[in-house]
Amino acid sequence: MTKVSDLQAAVDAAGEFGGVNVMVNNAGIWHDEDFLETTEEDYQLMMDINLKGVFFGAQAAARRMVETGGGCIINTSSVDGLFGNGARPTYSASKAGVTLLTYSLAHRFGDQGIRVNAIHPGAVQTMIGSEFADPDQDAEAAAAQAEEFVRQIPLGRYAQPGDIAGAAVFLASDLASYVTGESLVVDGGWTSWR
Repeated sequence: MTKVSDLQAAVDAAGEFGGVNVMVNNAGIWHDEDFLETTEEDYQLMMDINLKGVFFGAQAAARRMVETGGGCIINTSSVDGLFGNGARPTYSASKAGVTLLTYSLAHRFGDQGIRVNAIHPGAVQTMIGSEFADPDQDAEAAAAQAEEFVRQIPLGRYAQPGDIAGAAVFLASDLASYVTGESLVVDGGWTSWR
């Protein structure tokens, strides 16, 4: 996601399979941070993966979609890209950038038959962020912390990757043919009462 030439190569490779009519930009990293201690390197890595990769991935796909008469671009943002999070300011800023990039591209390409939407996941049960887990926290304390967080989610569980994939399938389908410039929050109701 950090090399524009790799993003272009991925879009080019799709030509062997009929071309690109749907592009899902779904890569990202996150970690908690102390804003006063964030380094330029930390900031740049987060922006390169979370925002630059989405920007240039969407650009490569949109170029092809303009040539072929339309398509659908789906960008994965985050609930932190809508509301911010003081424990993750760089992540929140990168995902807010994805959100506004999505709206901008929907406006720019709507008349060319390209729909652009964002998915905003809440807590998803994946390995992302695990490399930043507190090594001093024992397994029992970590499980208790996770259980407490789940109690705050109205649906009572973490999302599974398939929950987010289902939202992407909907946005890519003809069922969403009149949906563009939208943010689909997939968080089990977590943000609805905050």
